[in-house]
Amino acid sequence: MATAAQTTTSARSEERFFFTLACTMAAIIVAGFSVNLAAGRSTFAVPPIYHVHAAVFFSWIGLFVTQTWLVASGNVALHRRLGWSSAILVPVMVGLGMAIMLVSLRRNGGPFFFDANEFLIS
Repeated sequence: MATAAQTTTSARSEERFFFTLACTMAAIIVAGFSVNLAAGRSTFAVPPIYHVHAAVFFSWIGLFVTQTWLVASGNVALHRRLGWSSAILVPVMVGLGMAIMLVSLRRNGGPFFFDANEFLIS
């Protein structure tokens, strides 16, 4: 009996750990883009595809945080149902990732931290 209780406590601790990491990841991503905006390396005056890319990729971050929260709170059934939305989201992300790469390359020569050839390979 003690082993089963310890396993449950251990599992809950692990679920909280992953939820905390997901929240930390989301905060770091938001902070990183905020720093780029504050430093003048980013602007809102860009073609619409940049905004669509941002919305779709940020929705993935929201889905990831939500999924870890659902497991941590014990709502595994909703976690599994909601997980199917990634079957739609992932192909959209792949397509948008390739499209934004080409638009960024044509518009700016790629991001400031990559050479154009490195950018195409990545």
